[in-house]
Amino acid sequence: MAFTSALGLVQKRSRGLLLQCAVLLALGYTTVPVFLVPSNPVNTQGLQTHAHSVTASAPLVDGLAHFGQWPANRQGQTESHAVGVAEKVVAAMSAGAVAAVVQALLSAVTEPIVNRVLVKRMSVRAAIAELSPSMIAAFFATTISTNLLKFPLFEAVAMFASLMPDMNGLTRGILIGLVFTTSTLPLTNFRYRMSIQTPMAEALKPGVLYQAYLPTVVRDIVYATSRSMLTA
Repeated sequence: MAFTSALGLVQKRSRGLLLQCAVLLALGYTTVPVFLVPSNPVNTQGLQTHAHSVTASAPLVDGLAHFGQWPANRQGQTESHAVGVAEKVVAAMSAGAVAAVVQALLSAVTEPIVNRVLVKRMSVRAAIAELSPSMIAAFFATTISTNLLKFPLFEAVAMFASLMPDMNGLTRGILIGLVFTTSTLPLTNFRYRMSIQTPMAEALKPGVLYQAYLPTVVRDIVYATSRSMLTA
């Protein structure tokens, strides 16, 4: 009887202990300590990599933001360079025009005399005696018109050639000589024919206009090359 009572008491205590353990387990499941809860670790290396990529891409983003300005800037630089070249060419042509007027005044007096001495084999005194003010005025109209075409053209071609990159003095002189002689030799020959009073129909013949082309172009090439090298 005593044994049975002790066994029943043990069973009751065991049941009470089990019940308490069950309650504690239930409470412990719902209130798990923070240090036992698995956390979501922060990937610091990934954040650093992302920050570095954002910083590195900042110049690219800034460049893309200003991308639309590039064509305008380049266009402005091109326009300013073109204006600078045009100003230099115009200044050279102006200097050539001044020289053309001075040379035309001198040539209106001296060329008729020289051409009569060399071509007609006249003496200097006879050539001067044949010269008249009306003849000088008529020849001045020819010299000023031809000089105003030749001198500014030469200065413009020379200035333009001097602004071309990667061109040595010899190549520049050949270019200037060919362009200038081919363009102006008919004017020179026409003026010469007018100075010796050649009929207009004969003076305008193509063979007469381009007479002595080879020695003239060689002379102009030598002059342009020497000038390019001395003024470089």
